[in-house]
Amino acid sequence: MNPCFKLSFALFILSNILTANAQQFKQHPMLLWYKQPAPQKDSIPYGKDLTPNKWGTINGWDYALPIGNGRLGAMIFGGVNHERIQLNEETLWGGYKIVGDNPKSGASLNQIRQLLFGGKVEDASNLAEKTFLGVPKFLDSYQSLSDLFIDDLNPTKKYDNYYRDLSIDSALAKVKYRVDGKLYSREMFASHPNQAIVIKYTCGTAGRLNLRLSMNRERDAKTYSVENDNSTLIQAGQITAYDSIAKINKGLKFQTQLKVINTGGSLESKDGFLTVKNATQVIILIVAATNYYGGNPAQLCTTYLNKVKGLSYSKLKQNHINDYTPLFARTKIKLGENKAIDLPTDERITNATKGIYDTYLSELAYNFGKYILISSSRPGDLPANLQGLWCQHNIAPWNSDYHANINLQMNYWGAEVANLSECHLPLFDLIDSVAIPGAHTAKTSYNAKGWLLHHATDAYWRTSPIDGGVVGIWPFGGAWLTRHLWEHYLYTGDKQFLQQRAYPLMKGSAQFMLDFLVKMPKGLPFEGKWVTNPSHSPENAYQDANGVQSMFTYGATMDLEIIHDLFTNCIDAINAINGKTGKQDLALKTQLVTTLAQLVPLQISKKTGKIQEWIEDYKELELGHRHISHLYGLFPGKQITLALTPKLAAAAALTIDARLKGNPNWEKDEASNKYPSFSSYLNGEGGGNWQRAWLTALWARLGNGEQAFDSHKRQFNNIIMPNLLGDGRVQVDGSMGLTGAVTEMLLQSHEGYIHILPALPNEWKTGFITGIKARGGFTVDMKWKNTKLTSLNINSQNATVCTLKLKYAKVVKILSANKPIKFIVTKDNTVNFATIKNKNYTIISE
Repeated sequence: MNPCFKLSFALFILSNILTANAQQFKQHPMLLWYKQPAPQKDSIPYGKDLTPNKWGTINGWDYALPIGNGRLGAMIFGGVNHERIQLNEETLWGGYKIVGDNPKSGASLNQIRQLLFGGKVEDASNLAEKTFLGVPKFLDSYQSLSDLFIDDLNPTKKYDNYYRDLSIDSALAKVKYRVDGKLYSREMFASHPNQAIVIKYTCGTAGRLNLRLSMNRERDAKTYSVENDNSTLIQAGQITAYDSIAKINKGLKFQTQLKVINTGGSLESKDGFLTVKNATQVIILIVAATNYYGGNPAQLCTTYLNKVKGLSYSKLKQNHINDYTPLFARTKIKLGENKAIDLPTDERITNATKGIYDTYLSELAYNFGKYILISSSRPGDLPANLQGLWCQHNIAPWNSDYHANINLQMNYWGAEVANLSECHLPLFDLIDSVAIPGAHTAKTSYNAKGWLLHHATDAYWRTSPIDGGVVGIWPFGGAWLTRHLWEHYLYTGDKQFLQQRAYPLMKGSAQFMLDFLVKMPKGLPFEGKWVTNPSHSPENAYQDANGVQSMFTYGATMDLEIIHDLFTNCIDAINAINGKTGKQDLALKTQLVTTLAQLVPLQISKKTGKIQEWIEDYKELELGHRHISHLYGLFPGKQITLALTPKLAAAAALTIDARLKGNPNWEKDEASNKYPSFSSYLNGEGGGNWQRAWLTALWARLGNGEQAFDSHKRQFNNIIMPNLLGDGRVQVDGSMGLTGAVTEMLLQSHEGYIHILPALPNEWKTGFITGIKARGGFTVDMKWKNTKLTSLNINSQNATVCTLKLKYAKVVKILSANKPIKFIVTKDNTVNFATIKNKNYTIISE
């Protein structure tokens, strides 16, 4: 046979296979769409609270659509006569870099510990608030960059066929409507390769575009036209952050440049307004920069703009799609049979609040979490904050900072499992950054080696305790974050990353914890064992035997779980680095093993059968408290598992049940509490966006698909807004955490094997998911029908042994390159088989 014919025939066969595979795993178009613009007023009520309290507020934030390139973000409202596009640049933060450690803290630590061990909780709290909280004790906020307003100079109320959408398949937003039978349309995207926000206005009839553009900011900025340039607007300013000692403003300088390229008609730029008349097409290019990294914002903007203004719109769009789509398309999901995009997204959400659920909403939300991660967390940029990238405030709720007592971590739950490891990298940059000042805080405040992070930080990497009360005196945020370093290694097998980056940070965190731990004194439970002091269970309070109510304590369960997790991971990391012959840090390993054996163990309450939240079985004040911190060991940790610790797993299930039940008599029983109840669960109801994502993952780890699905479904009930973000205060953690939590229902790999469909709910009895990752460097594609697995393919990245467990089937054959390979079935019904790097394996089951 002719060699060329052989090649052509082979390519023909391969093409048919790929086409068949694409059809087998064909995902619905992932589209948020609406029949009306986001509600908005003609002007922004600056100086007032912009956070929406319910849907359809005058600010319309919960209906606006986010686009982002990792560094630049925009919220698009889609107005007809008046369009608002709210802009963000990720480095625009209030304040400036300070140390912030309280110089009194180190000297008062031992006294605080003695007071807590001695039961003098109020005295310990008072002393800690005076001597331990940072100076100042509050962070400054991440801030809005600007509002771009685009007004139609010929406004009309008579428009029809309105439509707007956000395709998360391509990260393109569109608006369309008709006026007098003439079609007007817009297309918008945030380009990562070209570092610009790009907007195209078109009209099907020549010369019908008449627009006025302006940029406005509540404070600290001015907008001006450029002399002899009718196509450009500039907004520039400096945040007010006055250093009273140096007597200078240390606030960040920033600039936004806007360039208009028109087809037909005319341009005029005057007095901070840019006017377009009688154009057929208008391209708007937006660039922005700050001096956060030391550059000149004006020069940076000019450089960005010069690089894009010579490119055609089609070239900019293609660059954007070529960059974004390969990331987003790595995974696909389908959960049951549905009609996909037959209903607008806001109507779907409304139906969900009425108990009418459709599986497409879950598919859309799963992919939206990926979209938000890609759009707000690119390599070299800052990580996603409490609001991701999209913030309309100058003083944001919770400062839109980095909360490290779950929210920041939850933003990245989907990074590895959804095959977006590179989007995880900005979080590792944050860990690198906080470790430096964190070492100073460890030494100053705790007389300890290593490094730490308390419960929150900002873009200047504050590591001292912040916020009112003792909430901020919780030095475990950094240790929790190191789990992400270790997970990245487990999923990728990148030994160089482990040796050079992950392990040194893990080691530093472990060194701090070794110095921070103290022995339980005589007369107290667990005398002689290692315990944390001071301690706090985010963000909950208790009542001790003397009737004292407090958040301050010693030995909160979550502390001990995080330390157990950290030490275990460090031991495993040392083993992975050393192999069979290495000798690195063997003394540290011995110390970790010894300390781990003497750490206070997890406790099951003899009164309730639940996991105790504190070392002593204190009275719970808010039975439906939103945090379930003491189940860290179940998820994201692995100290509690169904297979290895069944009693703890059963107690964890009771804990969740009790927390969700809450207190039906809470208004009376909890009215006199020192700490008011807030966002409590009650009879299974309640809880915010991030809480429900966590509950979904917790139930999934317990193998309870129906309960996991119930919590997942409740995320859509007045929690996820019509644009699939949260409620505008902490808006991305639940949306991004949902991606990780849903994956946890379909695949788990934390127990040393890949568990297929471990918590599949009946609502999803037919479906598929492809491209997801498992620890060990495996990529998994699977399809099922009526809960029965119909196809399972695994790609091995690292040539490791694959251990597999199927919940609803048993393995009868494994193929590689269409040839059977050997496998071993163990006593616990797991299947082991050796793999070759970059080879695919088809598992045949029955």
